[in-house]
Amino acid sequence: MSSADTADGPAFFVGFGVLLLLAPFLFLLPMSPLPLVPMIIAFIVLCAAVVGLSLWLLPVAKGVLLNLQLHHGAEEASFKPGSED
Repeated sequence: MSSADTADGPAFFVGFGVLLLLAPFLFLLPMSPLPLVPMIIAFIVLCAAVVGLSLWLLPVAKGVLLNLQLHHGAEEASFKPGSED
């Protein structure tokens, strides 16, 4: 697969999307009037959701980006001497 390389694209998009969905809960949880033990359990559940959702979506995102690169013929940028625009 030297013709296409997704690099860090899938990790960026999945991480950004998952945190965009779950960050409001992570910010609002400390302000909730829950006792300490349920709050700790809620943080553990949210952290597990972030990790689980990320690991579940990473192969899907890698497949989508790889297929898009192959379909559109994307390749690494190269410098051609004498073609300064």
